[in-house]
Amino acid sequence: MENKNVVGAANATAPYPVRNKELTETLAKVLRRPLILPAVPGFLLRTALGQFGSVLLEGQRVVPKKFA
Repeated sequence: MENKNVVGAANATAPYPVRNKELTETLAKVLRRPLILPAVPGFLLRTALGQFGSVLLEGQRVVPKKFA
């Protein structure tokens, strides 16, 4: 926030990305809540969500360029 070389909006990410399943499991454990992760077939996600279904199934590697 104090770097004068970064101008405008910037997205930040965690330094060590994790899969959604690992994040959800850890969150459930920390919050002491039961974890229910139903298995949803890929074709069903793609049919219901279109192109966004692929993002959910394949994931994305995001690296903030302004901070690199």
